[in-house]
Amino acid sequence: MSSRTVLITQAIVDALNGVTWSAAFTAARTYGDHFSVPELKAAGAIKVLVAPRTREREYLDRSQERLDYEIDIGFFRHAPGDAAARLATGDGLVELVEEIEDWWMQRQITVEGSKLTIIGSATAPVFDVELVRDAGVFASVLTLTLMEAA
Repeated sequence: MSSRTVLITQAIVDALNGVTWSAAFTAARTYGDHFSVPELKAAGAIKVLVAPRTREREYLDRSQERLDYEIDIGFFRHAPGDAAARLATGDGLVELVEEIEDWWMQRQITVEGSKLTIIGSATAPVFDVELVRDAGVFASVLTLTLMEAA
């Protein structure tokens, strides 16, 4: 049996890969995998990596607890050299992240018979300015907060 955190992260990957989005990608679960800028440039595609961030337990009373999980969904794409193409690429990635964030709101996922509800999300910052400037890569991380009442 895998840990709850691993199962939840994988359920998010599976859900992302089960929908047709405005831009094509295949999400993968990770623990901080790295990729090279030349690899990203050669692929010409969006790389989506999903990783657990936090797990927090709150005791509501002696017989009830609440578990919250934060899961990061990272979006990465090569930023072309010229200004107009770079702007269009950035706009497309921001739109995709917002599309996925909107889709997740008010949804539940079920893991081993337990329902988890998406109770919040954040994309802060919207993209990593330094990574665009220094490496030519657009990167945006959407953090989902899920609640499981146990």
